[in-house]
Amino acid sequence: MILHPLDSFVAASGTSPTVSLQRLGGKDECTVQVSISASAAVSVQGRLSAEAPWYELIAITSNSIQPIAALPYLQFVVTGNSGTVDVWVRQ
Repeated sequence: MILHPLDSFVAASGTSPTVSLQRLGGKDECTVQVSISASAAVSVQGRLSAEAPWYELIAITSNSIQPIAALPYLQFVVTGNSGTVDVWVRQ
C-alpha cells in the first residue's frame, strides 16, 4: 500500500486522517517517508484498535525514510510547520 500524500500540510499544525493498514503476508513493519519543505516536526503515531489511545512510534524533523511497526491504525501529527509536509506509507 502506498499512500501519497497524506494531504500536504500548509498550516502551522494538523493531524492526518487515520490510515488503516491491513497486514499483508504477515509483515510486521512498514516504511514511512516524510518530506519537509522548510521546518516541521512530524509525530508518527499508531494504535492497535480504534478504541485504543494513540502512541508515538517515531518523531521526524527532517526528510526521512523510516521503518515502523505495521500497526492497524496510523496517524501523523505535524507541528511547527513553516512550509509543506508530505507523507508516504508503504506496507
